[in-house]
Amino acid sequence: MIWKGTFLLLVGQILALLSGYGMNVFLARYLGPEEYGSFGVVHSILLMTELCVIAGVPNALKKFIGMNPKISARLHRVLLPWQMGLGFVLGCLGFFLAPTISHMMKDESIVFILQIAFIDVVFFGLYWYYNGFLIGQRRFTQQTLMTSAYTISKFIFVVILVLAGFAVGGAFVGNILGSIVGLTVGFLFMKYDKEDADIHNSDLIRFIIPSVIYSIGLNLFFYIDLWFVKYFTADETVGFYNAAATLGRIPYFFSTALSGAILPSLAYAIANNKTDDSRRIVQQSLRVLFMVLLPAAIFVISDATHLVRLLFGEEYLQSARILRVLFLGMCGLTIFSVLNTISIARDGMLVCGIMVIFGVLVDLGMNVTLVPRYGAQGAAMATTITMAVVMILSSSYVLKHFRAFINPKSLLRIVGVAVIILLAALSFDAQNVLEAAIKVSVLGLLYVLLLRITGEITKDEFMRVQSAVLGFIGKR
Repeated sequence: MIWKGTFLLLVGQILALLSGYGMNVFLARYLGPEEYGSFGVVHSILLMTELCVIAGVPNALKKFIGMNPKISARLHRVLLPWQMGLGFVLGCLGFFLAPTISHMMKDESIVFILQIAFIDVVFFGLYWYYNGFLIGQRRFTQQTLMTSAYTISKFIFVVILVLAGFAVGGAFVGNILGSIVGLTVGFLFMKYDKEDADIHNSDLIRFIIPSVIYSIGLNLFFYIDLWFVKYFTADETVGFYNAAATLGRIPYFFSTALSGAILPSLAYAIANNKTDDSRRIVQQSLRVLFMVLLPAAIFVISDATHLVRLLFGEEYLQSARILRVLFLGMCGLTIFSVLNTISIARDGMLVCGIMVIFGVLVDLGMNVTLVPRYGAQGAAMATTITMAVVMILSSSYVLKHFRAFINPKSLLRIVGVAVIILLAALSFDAQNVLEAAIKVSVLGLLYVLLLRITGEITKDEFMRVQSAVLGFIGKR
């Protein structure tokens, strides 16, 4: 189930990746560094607000439906009004606080853009409500189709509106329209067992509130550095940093897919005292994580300059040296996030929340120390140092309580194959987007082939992924 669920969720995340990065590349090239920097700052503030509707109720749906599908009807009656009400309140609050926020950011020009952006909160919250419901039911194909509808439609709307002359404001209107399309598709897929079961609202609240706090803390790692760069440096530098941060988030898309597959399965195994299954899920999850993360890190760090030039253009080349440092930090955040998902399935949010709060404090301290002295590069260093600290803490906790981690032999095989891929990557420089796509595809196939030859990917696993691919294509 981990392989199949992760693959199907990863399809949606890849589409989100292509759509999101396509949109960011388009906006960066069309708007220029200064306006693109404004887009990045507003988008980060919007996302931090939307975490309250992304993390709480949707995560509760994933966990509690995953543990007991019979309570889905009860959860739907209780949690849908909660999600709608929370989205409306947060959207209104953000709309009216937009002038205060822009003043804190030393940029009064973003007030109207912020007000437009905050309208999306209620629609995006409903989109994620259906997302959480489908994942909790392990209906990964339908969830992937819903994600595809959202990401593709958002990209199309944003491009059309920006080209029509609506600039940054048009991008956020397109964002709203994409959320409406996504939630509509989710609503059409919605179904649940009519059999009812009881669950106490207090149990939901005890999970949802820490979940929101935890997710806000976790995602602050994405934006604390950007906000410090905005405060201490020029607008053009903010655009460069936003470009690097956009590319740096690539690994986190995979962690979202993997975490979505882990949580319901691991929560079920733990709830039913299946210790061996729990350990197997932990080992397999971390193995899959490192299997994907290592080649991504090698490709981006070794080819940062070419990657920035190909995607964002010569104007953004200063982003490359930021990206090399920041990408390591984002890989650390990806590992930290997956380890936290494992811990959440066992112990809830408390321990992970404490680690996240500690990490945020470290991150703030690092940024205060490094950004005034080293500028944007200091912000990237601050993120990477912080992620190294919290990753070590979370790894120790999982190892202690599950007595399971990635098999050392698997890790050695993955590292060995990744080194071969690195040497191959350094031997060929892509000169355009088409060549880059071919290079990534060829190296990706070579990587999978070598993992299969070394026995790291077994025949059974290969057949399971193939079955998931064919099943997904057939259902489309």
